[in-house]
Amino acid sequence: MVAKKQLGFTIIELMIAMIVFSTMMVIASTVIIGVSKQYQKSTKYSELNDASRNLHESLAQSIGYSSDGPYGITSTSGFEHICIGQDLYYWQISSGANIHPGLFKYTFPYDGDDCSFNPAYPPNSVDLLPKNGFVTTFSISEIENTNSYDITTAFKIGTVDMYKDGSVNNNCLPTQKGGEFCSEIIYNSTVSKRL
Repeated sequence: MVAKKQLGFTIIELMIAMIVFSTMMVIASTVIIGVSKQYQKSTKYSELNDASRNLHESLAQSIGYSSDGPYGITSTSGFEHICIGQDLYYWQISSGANIHPGLFKYTFPYDGDDCSFNPAYPPNSVDLLPKNGFVTTFSISEIENTNSYDITTAFKIGTVDMYKDGSVNNNCLPTQKGGEFCSEIIYNSTVSKRL
């Protein structure tokens, strides 16, 4: 009697191959998900950083080349606002569990327009922050005995559940679900009037 030669794989060999392949797939997908989360976090940080830098450049232009203002930050109907020349900047400070997205800029079309604030307008304002971006600190203060101003801003991105104890006053929790979409940036600059 002649022994038959085995063709193909045994069930044990197939199971071992499937286990090895499955293990490799789990490791690869874990690495891909981690890289993806890191990419999302760096993208959000970059968007917030760009918005902050652009705002400070815009404020520097407005303050440096305007003969008016900046007039002190004032509050109206829950909004804080400041006028510098023809530019009106307005926002709501986010704190605790209350998030108020956006920092808006409106440029009055004519010189001499009254830079007063009405929260019902202006419909064609530009939001200077990325989606889900909000203000936690915004201050402009004159440096004594100079023609210079100190500008400090702090912006965050995210939702309240991404912050420790559900308060945007606390740090972002990157381990929370969606934590890769959470970021904070603080900018400080000094601007001198040129006119």
